[in-house]
Amino acid sequence: PGSLWLPDGEGRMRGLELMLRHDQNERFFGWLSYTLARSERYNPHTKEWEIYDQDETHNIQALGSVHLKRDWDVGCRVRYVSGKPTTPIIDVVDLENHNTIRGIQGEKNSTRMDPFFQIDLRVDKKFAFEKWLFSVYLDVQNVSWLFYKSPEMEMYNYDFSSKQTISMIMLPALGLKAEF
Repeated sequence: PGSLWLPDGEGRMRGLELMLRHDQNERFFGWLSYTLARSERYNPHTKEWEIYDQDETHNIQALGSVHLKRDWDVGCRVRYVSGKPTTPIIDVVDLENHNTIRGIQGEKNSTRMDPFFQIDLRVDKKFAFEKWLFSVYLDVQNVSWLFYKSPEMEMYNYDFSSKQTISMIMLPALGLKAEF
């Protein structure tokens, strides 16, 4: 039997990616991309290929950045990803001798979480000096958390009677950058 941390597994991925890109000019830079993919792992016990836990069949991204007056830049990224596979709990067993309840799993990765949707915003201000540049930026990831909680993972309660979806919170980052 293999160890959890040794690279002795086998996987494969097939896919297609399309991208439309607007090259950077004085005012605008951006792209639109779509990826169709299928990720699988080989199960040596069943001798079959199975959908990988992190499979993301559809991935759509749009990104744009606009250069404004006085060296201000404003950008946005919108991302949609179809839900990741998940294995449902179809029944429970009460192990009285061990004082615990165990969930009985259904077919591996036979259902999917809700789609993942994210909007990120960024504002930059550049200051040009004689021999160097200084930038200040505010990058806010997952602004969409305010109105849509993108599922990252699912967790069941102690007796498997309900599950909760866990999502990433909105994450602001303030940064400084110097270029010489």
